[in-house]
Amino acid sequence: GSPTQVSSTIYRYGFTGSFVEGTVRVTFKASSFTDLAGIPNTNSLEVEDFTITVTFNPLYLDFGKSSSPVADGYTRVSANDTWNGVFGWQAGAVKLNDYDTKLGSDLHRDFNYLESGTFSIALPDGTYDITVTLGDTRPTSNPHDLMGVFLEGTQVDSVTTTPGEVVNNTYTVNVSDGILDLTLDDLGGNNQWVVFMALEVVASRPPVTNIVINDVSQPEGS
Repeated sequence: GSPTQVSSTIYRYGFTGSFVEGTVRVTFKASSFTDLAGIPNTNSLEVEDFTITVTFNPLYLDFGKSSSPVADGYTRVSANDTWNGVFGWQAGAVKLNDYDTKLGSDLHRDFNYLESGTFSIALPDGTYDITVTLGDTRPTSNPHDLMGVFLEGTQVDSVTTTPGEVVNNTYTVNVSDGILDLTLDDLGGNNQWVVFMALEVVASRPPVTNIVINDVSQPEGS
């Protein structure tokens, strides 16, 4: 598009597009541009070369009570953490609560539990490996049967754990609307609760990210 004058000597050229994770190399040549009056640019010194890297850092969430320890490298999520535009439980979760068993590692000793509800995360569009940790470290707990796992509205699993068992399952999902929706729903059986300990989100294919590159020009002879 047309350049925007930032100051008496600096013009900004907007360059937009959708790119995946990796390296994007862009070269601007003087002969490609005209000034605001339409006169071709003859400044042979004006060649801009950019190298840009776009990355997505894995996300690690530890579900438990607000007062219990948080596993190293994880972010705490309690039953009170509602959707804030970044991540959180969506309104309408049924019987959502949290509990600390005080048994096991910092990651596994506590959990959020519910009959049904959706946890959402704002993510760049792309393909992700989602690891969902379900279970209960108490050896005297009831079995947790038929815990339904849904990603982006599609059921991907039904998980049953025995007393004291913790299960980690990884699923691949494509996000195309900027928000990952993980729905947990008790599908029946003898126990009504889905017991949710942890969530890991890792880009399995690079996310799509919009980049804006600005060419900051210098006057000829400077």
